[in-house]
Order: sequence, then C-alpha cells, then structure tokens
Amino acid sequence: MGSKLGRNYILQIQDLGSELKPGSNSIITISLPFTLKFNITRGMWGSPSSAILQVYNLNENTRSFIRKDENDWGFVKMVTLMAGYGDDLAVILRGSVHKAYSERNGVDYVTSIEVFDGGAAFINAQFGGQFKSGTQSSYVLKAIAKSLEPYGVDIGAVSKNYERTIKRGNSYSGNSMDLISEISGGGAFIDNSKLNILTDDEYLDGDTLTVSSQTGLLGVPKREWNNVTFTMLMESRAYLNQLVVIDIGKKEFDGQYKIRNITHAGTISETIGESATTTINCITAKGNLGVRFG
Repeated sequence: MGSKLGRNYILQIQDLGSELKPGSNSIITISLPFTLKFNITRGMWGSPSSAILQVYNLNENTRSFIRKDENDWGFVKMVTLMAGYGDDLAVILRGSVHKAYSERNGVDYVTSIEVFDGGAAFINAQFGGQFKSGTQSSYVLKAIAKSLEPYGVDIGAVSKNYERTIKRGNSYSGNSMDLISEISGGGAFIDNSKLNILTDDEYLDGDTLTVSSQTGLLGVPKREWNNVTFTMLMESRAYLNQLVVIDIGKKEFDGQYKIRNITHAGTISETIGESATTTINCITAKGNLGVRFG
C-alpha cells in the first residue's frame, strides 16, 4: 500500500432524467482545487446507504446543473465520488441524488448534495412477472434485478447458493427490492449502486484489506462480541463484504473478518487542513468462506 499523503478526489454528476423525460446523459466533473467535505455511510441493511457532500465555490452553471428538488424522485441524477491519494483513487460513493442545493455562507457558496445509494431504485423500481416450476431462484432474482437498472443500479455478485429450483410456478408483483429481499432471505444489499446477493458465509472477491499501524490504523480497535470496529486514515479501497485481516500483534483482534459497515468522513482540500478518516465495522469471518466475483 502506498503512502497516505496528498488526498485527492474526483466527483462526477450524471443527468439520467426520468422514464417520462430522458436526461441529457451529460456528466460534469469536479476536482481539486475545489474543497470537498463529505460524510458517507455504507452498510449492509435493507435500506439505502447515505451521504452528504459539500462542495465550495462552484460556478453558477455547475451549481444549476447539480440542483435537484427532494420530492422529484422520478428524476435521476447519479453521483460518483472517487477518492484516495495522488493518482491512486477508488470509488467510495456511487448513488442517486436525493436533493441538491446551493446557499451563500459568508464569502462562500456551498453546494450541498444528499445522496442515497440506490435510493431511486428502492423507491421507484417495480416488477411483475411469472416463473414456471423448475426455474432457478438465481434466475428469478436476476430478472427482478433488471428492473433496478433504469435507476442506476447494476447486478453484481449472485451466490451459487441461490441456484436451487423453485418447486412450483410462481408470480411476483410489487416493489423490486422488497421482492428481492423476500426471495433471498435478506441476503441482498446495494453498495456503490451495485446489487449483490450473498449468504452469510460468503464475501466478495477482490483485494484483502490489511489493517495495521503501517496501513493507517488510528488507535486500538473496539470489540463487541464478534464485531470489531476501528478507524483508519481515509481508506478508499474498503468495500462492503470485503475480507479484512487485522494484524496488530494483539490476539484479541488479530484474524480474519468481513466488512459490514463503512463511514468515510472529512475534508479534501488544498486550502483547509482538516482530517479525513474511515471507520469500519466488521464481523468475524466464519470458517471457509466462499469467494464470489463481483
């Protein structure tokens, strides 16, 4: 892992419009020297993860492009925030804008953007369809998940444990995320606008996050039963259901875990010297975890 010096970010906003009125699909990009303050919470729960972003002193045209009323759920604007150090950036947030507005604060114009990861999909996506006896549950899940795509959510990893077949024909109608949660037994979660459906003994394939003082650990982790929480210097490559290895020379904490919740918070700026940290809550990994590709 490289040095954690020179915090950097790239923020993109894309206009997808709505089903009735397609957007321009145009994208604006914001980066340093504009100051960005952020608080991002990502978690494996049955509701959208959320974030609040504040960008300072954008020009009038950019502020106008970003603006969105909170009661206009049918109109989708997508946000992608990449952050890290130097040129080593990773996506720490992708989601739909709930509302965005700008206001004058002293000498500054502050643009506030409230984001829900998969928020538009949770609210708007609907599905109706029939499946015959012998259809695999994974096929049913993927068919319903296709209804999330117009709202910026793609299909990620689907566990092979859902390849069992249904014994009798069935029909489904209603909110797509409710149906997916019901069929998967609560195994579905959206992270960075990608739907993953896994069982408790699985984790997502990818880089293993090693946690030690050399990789930016701040203080000592906290343990509650089989849950461990710790804070690091901003760790942009952390993602939900990632395999974690804690190696700090303390038997109470050292071992394998998988990530359940992530909070990124702080400031990236060339003029404001505030901190940026990542707090991670993880759970002890069970036995031999199955690896699934995202």
